[in-house]
Amino acid sequence: MSFSWGSTDLYVIPDTYNPPWAEVTINEIALLPDPAALNSISTVLQQGGRKRQIVTLSTYVKSYSTYTAMLADCMAGTQRTFTGADSYSENMIISSISQAVRKIYPTRFEFSVTFMEV
Repeated sequence: MSFSWGSTDLYVIPDTYNPPWAEVTINEIALLPDPAALNSISTVLQQGGRKRQIVTLSTYVKSYSTYTAMLADCMAGTQRTFTGADSYSENMIISSISQAVRKIYPTRFEFSVTFMEV
């Protein structure tokens, strides 16, 4: 599977990719009860649409400057195309990014990132 943020390749750590999901919101609104029918339902359901799609994963990049560019994108709210598994592609922003950790390899910086649909 090929993952990317704009033109930046992401190397996803196995078993950390959570595919896109969006919560559907349904609100239950209370009504004044009918005194003649106290056992009847006294609420209505209101469909609230869906929230934005979210993708989370842990990844690594091969240079620290690539990480800092993604951090700058997060701080600026930069919108880019995220490409994920099964050719999923969506315009997203980085809503959160963790601190990069340098691993055994001199050119491997691991971090977790959350992308949000715009």
